Amino acid sequence: MITEKQISEFKKEGFLVLRNLLSTEEAFDWNRKCEELADKNGFTKNQTFAPANLARFEQFHSIILEERLLKILDYLVGKKVCFTQQSDFQMNTDGGGWHRDSIDNKFGIGSDWDESEEDYDCVRVIFYLGDKDTERDYLKVLPRSHCLNPLSIKIEMYIRQKINYYLNRFKSLQYFGLPRRAEDWISSLFMKSQTVSSKPGDCVIFSQKLYHVALRQSEYKSAIFLSYGSDNLHSRNLRGNFRYKEKYRASGYDEFPIDFEKKLKEIGRFVDATPTKG
Repeated sequence: MITEKQISEFKKEGFLVLRNLLSTEEAFDWNRKCEELADKNGFTKNQTFAPANLARFEQFHSIILEERLLKILDYLVGKKVCFTQQSDFQMNTDGGGWHRDSIDNKFGIGSDWDESEEDYDCVRVIFYLGDKDTERDYLKVLPRSHCLNPLSIKIEMYIRQKINYYLNRFKSLQYFGLPRRAEDWISSLFMKSQTVSSKPGDCVIFSQKLYHVALRQSEYKSAIFLSYGSDNLHSRNLRGNFRYKEKYRASGYDEFPIDFEKKLKEIGRFVDATPTKG
């Protein structure tokens, strides 16, 4: 279980790293299951594979309802959490640039930032897997960016957008990865980020509103991504965003097994989806 100090740090910093929540053997077993799914879909472990909405795959229901995780999340949030459907398995993916996972990803703009009636407690969960019991740098986060908007973010965002605008005008530069390298260089200059190191079995929990970036890897990488929140307006909006928006429905979020929905309702882990257009 977690301590009061960890809960306090999570609320203050916006993230928490849990070492060995899964054993190394459990992490390797999940990695094998994910590789089997990739193989069934015609992908090898040297390729990029990222199926969305893990709820549609019965073999992932047990990790979604992992009791050790749910108990910790209940303590962190202070309420019983529900599964908000946003989920995927990522194999050899490049996480893109710095971003937030919340629907409203610009600080202070949108209903996600309005906590006058209900707290925003939607969290993202990452289980790092892999096939080697080694620790690597997978993630960078900007502590407290879920509740603060420091000048460093404003400067970094402005300069990054300007540099990318000019670099992207010359498409040949894309082959050398220069836009992303420029982002990395700018971030190192202006942002007081923190690198998160993990090994198979470790779990990272962070607010959906936390500013973060996945680090590029030269070796095989695999991880399971999940999302949860208490049964409130923000969680319903989050699930509705993935359940009903066309771009997410096209990637598999239109599917949600009836039996799994029934199971979630029986154990009090189900949240409705607010209908969303777009």
